[in-house]
Amino acid sequence: MIEMTEKKHACGFTLIEVLATFVLIITIIPAVMKGLSIATMVSSDSVCKSDAISLAENRLSEILLEEEWQSSSQSGDFGEMYADYKWKMTSADWTEPSLKQVTVKVSWDWRGREKDVELSTLVYVENEKTE
Repeated sequence: MIEMTEKKHACGFTLIEVLATFVLIITIIPAVMKGLSIATMVSSDSVCKSDAISLAENRLSEILLEEEWQSSSQSGDFGEMYADYKWKMTSADWTEPSLKQVTVKVSWDWRGREKDVELSTLVYVENEKTE
């Protein structure tokens, strides 16, 4: 009879062990979910910033190719595919008289805040001399 009682206590979990496991799970799950939420938010921000940089590079190349930089400023959007993104180009004199700084700023709304990236380059301006 003693042998049967010892076997009875040897298998299974006690109520304290089960409750301790539940408490541990309840405290860990919110922290894990918060971590996943933050990781998703950072990933989303990185994708938006990467898209904005690509759009700014392409728009800056178009502006230089078509010599649109000669006007002091322009703005627009990127069509339906990138409807959340807007661009603005500014052209200003540089410290050297034969150079102009051309800047393209791409902005977008992310979680209620405006975010932006700027790309700039220098353009050589030939001085026209009349003789």
